[in-house]
Amino acid sequence: FADLTLFSKFKISGTQADNFMAQLGANRAPGKDGKITLMHTLTSAGGVELEFTVTRLAVNHYYLNSAAAAQRLAMQSLTEQAHGWQVNIEDITDSQAILGVFGPQAVSVLEQASQQSLQQQDIAWLNSGHIQLGGHNILALRLSYIGEAGFELHLAMEHLPTIYATLVAAADDLLVKHAPIGMFAINAMRLEKGYPAWGMDLTTERGPIESGLSALVHSQGRSFHGRDALLARPPVDANWRLGLAQVIDAPGPCFGGQPVCIRGANLDSANSQAVGIISSGAYGHRCQQNLAMVWLRQSLPKGAQLEVKR
Repeated sequence: FADLTLFSKFKISGTQADNFMAQLGANRAPGKDGKITLMHTLTSAGGVELEFTVTRLAVNHYYLNSAAAAQRLAMQSLTEQAHGWQVNIEDITDSQAILGVFGPQAVSVLEQASQQSLQQQDIAWLNSGHIQLGGHNILALRLSYIGEAGFELHLAMEHLPTIYATLVAAADDLLVKHAPIGMFAINAMRLEKGYPAWGMDLTTERGPIESGLSALVHSQGRSFHGRDALLARPPVDANWRLGLAQVIDAPGPCFGGQPVCIRGANLDSANSQAVGIISSGAYGHRCQQNLAMVWLRQSLPKGAQLEVKR
């Protein structure tokens, strides 16, 4: 179980909400009720400004989630982009809670608690639906940031204690081991899966294509803020690439900001140059490795051995 209430939350509605969402970011907005997509809005230079999980609740009605630290920026950006559109942007961060239920037994626990089927044919991956928990109607999003099967439950803040107690009781009934997990554990697990994080790996300096997210960019026949600048950026192979790396013989996790050099290079030398930088890192307890997301120059010599400078 993970309390994800700190994430920012927004509702977008109005007579032009469908059209507004269609041009908001690099990815297409979901076109069917209950569908979920991951969308990146861009800066005017084509860099990643924000990352949203977008759920279509109904025609002209959307629910957006973003990072906790992005709340004010997201509200400002959405409001600015909505200028001239007949849409309503509502920040519901303080009134809504999010409870994550993840792991191999997540579906079993939720089925026990709700007394309803939650198999793939009921709510498929990257889809949402409503379930009854503790006497309340709960919006359930079938997705997971940590690479495990699971759901995010979105509910009124005042119902969180009741819903949590209901889930704990269901897990106990099934003799399923359960424990709350925090953001350090979530960060480590998303690194084990190789998921980049907004604000660390994904920044305004780089576009989504450079960041390995080309599958989430749909520019053909669409217009969105930053589109032309994004497409005008150098080809990926000519610039930088983001990737997941194992850091060997490290005294501890790399938390980000450390330069990466060709082994033996002297950073104090006038001719020395870093060939990369670690943007985030953590120790992966399941794979028992120090992991890091690394931005590397594509001009690296083939077979070059790299080291992290601390």
